[in-house]
Amino acid sequence: MFPFDNILDMLFNFYGFEDFIDRMHFLFTVKVVVTYVVMISFTDTLVQRIKCWSPHHFVKSWEEYAESYCFYHSTYYYANSSIVGGTAEKKYGLHFWAIYVLATQAALFATPALIAVFLTKKSTKNILSLINTRVESPSQEDEISKQLQFKLGNYLKFYRINSSILGLNNLGCSYLTICHAIVKFLFLTNAVTQFIAVSWIFKRKSFFWGVEVAAEYFKTGKWSQSEHFPLTTFCDFNVREMRQVLNHTVQCVIGVNAVHDKFFFFQWFWLLFCSIITTVHFIIWMRSSFSLSNHVEFINQCLELTTTDHDKHQNNLVVKFTKEILQWDGVKLLQLTKFKLSNIAAKTITRNLFREFTKDWITSVNVQTVISKENRREERTSPKNGETKQILPFPRDMLAIVVQK
Repeated sequence: MFPFDNILDMLFNFYGFEDFIDRMHFLFTVKVVVTYVVMISFTDTLVQRIKCWSPHHFVKSWEEYAESYCFYHSTYYYANSSIVGGTAEKKYGLHFWAIYVLATQAALFATPALIAVFLTKKSTKNILSLINTRVESPSQEDEISKQLQFKLGNYLKFYRINSSILGLNNLGCSYLTICHAIVKFLFLTNAVTQFIAVSWIFKRKSFFWGVEVAAEYFKTGKWSQSEHFPLTTFCDFNVREMRQVLNHTVQCVIGVNAVHDKFFFFQWFWLLFCSIITTVHFIIWMRSSFSLSNHVEFINQCLELTTTDHDKHQNNLVVKFTKEILQWDGVKLLQLTKFKLSNIAAKTITRNLFREFTKDWITSVNVQTVISKENRREERTSPKNGETKQILPFPRDMLAIVVQK
């Protein structure tokens, strides 16, 4: 199991922008299911898989053959144990298919994170790898913060330029956040779908199979065996001997069914828990990820500012910085930096980016002021005959003039 754990951890670190709910789906659930599948498939660690009662004339090799054949082929049982054979209806269990069902469930739990790895672009992966770096000293944290600030600034600038060129200003820098939202929705859909499927397969009187089994156990003190995993079954097979084919029927105890039944019972409650907590988390996460007021509040915390009425200009500047510069992805990456790297690193990067923004904004305001004054002066002074009208410099050139001043 150790190579599998290493591969899963490597993919999860590559995934990058996870939280507790993602770990619950992609790491914990997958590891538990896969560990159970391996233990029940290749070893007799938990319980002996099958034991058949054989006729007295069967030698040991025949007994082993009968048990192997019956385990991997269809065994059946009778719904009414008092009626055996004849016209009684035979029913077949699912012990052989349970392993494949569980393996499919584990793959479905891992699929959303694998999709996220596929969707995440290289530029984002570089930033996420820095955020997920294990810091061993303050100097290393300072160096990572500088690299992270540089890469984050380039990332935001790149998406702002592309958004303005392609006319996607409404979306802006939101690729990472949208990808994460898709992954969150896939995790939720998978948990709810699997819960509905398990409930439909094992349902009895109502849809809440797990609650029925638990209530019956606390009422009677006995475990109610599922009809899909019968403990006692029958198996028919043929043996060719002395130019004739002999038909044999043996009665077997499928020990693994006792474990399957309890594991799916546990899984029913686990899927119910995952569905509820993931639904609540998804609603809260969507509100925090796409709400401008929550973004501004987070940036104010990083800048250690208070939203007061007497400093309306400052509040407007923070809103402009959050909405136009950071946008969804910038805030999301700063939040990840706070929770996964350190709070100090997130505050330092936010302050430096905000300082650069205010410098550019002040410079832009000064440029607009100079241009406005020049235009008003030019309007008051009309050109003489034969003179050409003065052409104001391009704002970028004017920016250089203001900076020099």
